[in-house]
Amino acid sequence: MRSSIVGIPVLLPLVFAGAAAFAQIPDSAETRPKLVMRHADEFVITGEGRDEIYTAAGNVEFVQGDARFTCSRAEYRRSGERAVFYGPVEIYDGTRTLTAMKVDYNGRTGVEDAFGNVVLVSGNHRLSAEHVRYSQKEKTAEADTDVIIRDLVENVTLFGGRGLYEIPGRYGMMSEHARLVKADSLGSDSLVVDGRYMEAWSDSGLVVVHDSVRVLKDEMRAVCSLLRYCAEQDSIMLTGSPVVWQEQQRMSGDTVSIVLEEMKIRKGRLAGRAEIVSTDTTSADMMSGNTIFFSAETDSLRTVHVVGQAKSVYYVDEDETGTNTFTGDEISMTFQGKKLHRLLVESAPGKSSGRFVPDTGKSTVPDTAATKGKTDE
Repeated sequence: MRSSIVGIPVLLPLVFAGAAAFAQIPDSAETRPKLVMRHADEFVITGEGRDEIYTAAGNVEFVQGDARFTCSRAEYRRSGERAVFYGPVEIYDGTRTLTAMKVDYNGRTGVEDAFGNVVLVSGNHRLSAEHVRYSQKEKTAEADTDVIIRDLVENVTLFGGRGLYEIPGRYGMMSEHARLVKADSLGSDSLVVDGRYMEAWSDSGLVVVHDSVRVLKDEMRAVCSLLRYCAEQDSIMLTGSPVVWQEQQRMSGDTVSIVLEEMKIRKGRLAGRAEIVSTDTTSADMMSGNTIFFSAETDSLRTVHVVGQAKSVYYVDEDETGTNTFTGDEISMTFQGKKLHRLLVESAPGKSSGRFVPDTGKSTVPDTAATKGKTDE
């Protein structure tokens, strides 16, 4: 049997109202409304009985409850309440908009399988991929192949091979070569974080990157096993053997926290086995302690404050060259350019020490004081 209708009117829902294929289908304890065609420029029926296929073309519009489907062409199988929409396809239900080149739709379950340049938009959040499976009931999207989630966290873009986006929880997850990119307001500088997978929560502005984490920002590089990015503070916290390299400096600790300002390092804290090592072509300076606080300008250190079992070792290249070593409860340092400008040791009586070792041999200075460099005790 074959029949066709050209110039389908808007009253077409009446044609389908009695069709078994559009009857209400139980969805768990709920009842889903009928999938109804509202309009098509051309309509064709092929097959018979449960094998009937309804083909619509030209300005096609379907509705089901709050969902509205528009496309260039559609095929509907009476058995199973399945429809295939061909692009460009747009689906809108008041919560989100999905566009794609093809959507395989299950009217029983409300699951949309979308293919080709798929874009899902909900509020300010935007997910794109080559394939997205969206559940109307759960309001959740599973995506794969060239997945991008934009602005789930403000000014942050997530990339990956597979992704998950939950509209009710405002939550996203990315895996398979997952990457976070945070750009400054001008788009001229960016923070790039790679990991095995990452999670993002819109309401808290938090992104957590898991396993084999690598960070790149201008001349800064870092590695760790877990990174937390907080949008409100514009900060990153690294744990799991974190190491940060910035120009000629290496920073490490049990936890490394860095606050950014317009994508430049503003200040930070190293907690637990904290250490900063600065190297050049001829020497290496070192600061260590339980905790190190630092501030920076244009990504270069300006102040360093070491607290708890503080130790500073730095090379002197003025007058007599050699190495100065200081220990105490706390050590504060200020820098001008890349040079140490001032050093202050604060400690309980008898618990601080200083020693200068010239390049030519052993120290000639008692452990209770140091003679090279600008210092205060």
